[in-house]
Amino acid sequence: MTRGKLAKQAGPEPKKKRGRPSRPVGGYGEVTAREIGLLLGQLSKLIGANPTNNLRLARGLADAGRLLVSAGDTPIVQAIRSRELPNNSGRPVQDLSTAGIEEAKSLVDDPGATRAKLIDLGSTRFGMSRSSLDRMSIERIRDEISTAIQHERSISIISDVAHRGG
Repeated sequence: MTRGKLAKQAGPEPKKKRGRPSRPVGGYGEVTAREIGLLLGQLSKLIGANPTNNLRLARGLADAGRLLVSAGDTPIVQAIRSRELPNNSGRPVQDLSTAGIEEAKSLVDDPGATRAKLIDLGSTRFGMSRSSLDRMSIERIRDEISTAIQHERSISIISDVAHRGG
């Protein structure tokens, strides 16, 4: 028999698998928050390079990239699950959720408080919709949070009077 006939009798060659490789291309190990942050930064530059693209998206990707880069070499899944990513206020988001009324009021009254910090406070401490706050001016965000603070104080006063039996 000739070589070609042997190959035909043996059957067709097995097809090569397509899709993801069986191991990560860059080697083994987990992807870090820093690596994802750098990738998001590059993606934001690519999107932002063309003024016809969504520049708001490009800025958002850049912000997310900086946030993840600041988390360092923590594995990305661990960084996200721990929710200990720093926010623009320099405090973990969890800390704002436990802020007292006076601390929240001083943050609202602080002229140096950033819009992002106020949005974090409103969404984590008072349960306000982050997307709604994101569409408001900083003055309106301050007003909404101040209203929530006044409401919480009113509830506290009513509760105190009810407990005293008055």
